[in-house]
Amino acid sequence: MRQAWLGTVAANGILLLGGMTTGILAARLLGPEERGLLAAVLFWPSILAELGRLGIGEAILWRSARPDANRPTIVVSALVLAGFISVMMALIGAGLFPGLFRGERREVLGLATALAALWLPIVNLNAALEAADRAAHRFTRVNLLRIGPNGFYLVGILGLWATASVSVATMAWAVAGGTLVTFALRLATALNEFGAAPRWAEIRALARAGARFHAGSVAALVASQIDRIVLLLAFPDVAVGHYVVAWTFAASGLSAVTSAVSFVLIPYLTNEADRERARALLALALRRTALFLYFGVAASVLVTPWLLPLLFGKAFADAVPIAVLLLFTVVPLTLRQTIVRCLQGFGEARIAVTSEFVVTVAFVLASMGLLRILGLTLEALAMSTVVANLVGLAWSAIYLCSHHGIRLWHWLVPSPAAARDFFAAARKSISPN
Repeated sequence: MRQAWLGTVAANGILLLGGMTTGILAARLLGPEERGLLAAVLFWPSILAELGRLGIGEAILWRSARPDANRPTIVVSALVLAGFISVMMALIGAGLFPGLFRGERREVLGLATALAALWLPIVNLNAALEAADRAAHRFTRVNLLRIGPNGFYLVGILGLWATASVSVATMAWAVAGGTLVTFALRLATALNEFGAAPRWAEIRALARAGARFHAGSVAALVASQIDRIVLLLAFPDVAVGHYVVAWTFAASGLSAVTSAVSFVLIPYLTNEADRERARALLALALRRTALFLYFGVAASVLVTPWLLPLLFGKAFADAVPIAVLLLFTVVPLTLRQTIVRCLQGFGEARIAVTSEFVVTVAFVLASMGLLRILGLTLEALAMSTVVANLVGLAWSAIYLCSHHGIRLWHWLVPSPAAARDFFAAARKSISPN
């Protein structure tokens, strides 16, 4: 598991570098207004893709953990289910997009609709194949292929820059092209999984298993994206561009390590028969994640005022205070998501729904007050996000204590012993031996 985690951290580091590079290039080449428009074009198709996953990835992990699991049948059946749902979501998107792309954004309505029609099936089929690899603990393949979309997108941006062909449309198709090429590579490596025919019984079982987690996934999607939903519905493209850059800067750096925790841990927790050992493993992962976040956020706050304008350009200097505020969202957001995702390894889906519902309600209440006091400002939006995620973390921590006996001071409150353990683990991770 340590080797898988290190490989995932390395892949996340490459993804971080590629993501920051593409984000910087997109911001500098397009400017705040067109960067905001590009965010709108990419945001709504990605939301539909998430809604259309139906928890299929989690269902594959759960079904594959059974002793009698027939993995080729599971994979092929999951692909059939994912493809059908993706087509349905693309049709729903075609009906919803005219209402979402109004006013000046109507010029990109056709682009967003076409992008969704192509992107949704590819993204969801790709996610199903990735889940199958994770279920088999093939993390080397998973991580190599995860790098693909960003890598090809970066090549596409550089090509557009070199040929003076940069626009919102060409950048959007560069994103889709990177995902398409990666899906083709993943499909080629998974051909040995297609030695079975899909079974209707397996499709139904996957749908039922996925539905257990899908409510939580939808709730998580709404809770994690509600600020951007409000942003795109209520703010002009220039403000959208500033906020997107602020979020990119605030969240990208630390996620390279923190997202690797749940990514690797879930398959192991699913297969761990000793629940006490699994709980101890989860507590250890949360403790180390929390300490990493404390150090990382403190360092990021210090460098943000000069590093953000240096990377993204002086046109985005107004995003600095927003990025600082959003950095304080990273700790509760990451810890809460780690708890919720890892508890899926215990087969628990309800906490995902309740936790994200609490975050959404807290955001609505906080934004109603802060937007009234501060006006329709990005600062009010960011502060509402901070408050909502603090409330959500508190709710998740109470659940973790009451249902699993993992008390708050076991992982959230730093101690000298926890710090020594953290640095010892860090030295062990980077040691060649």
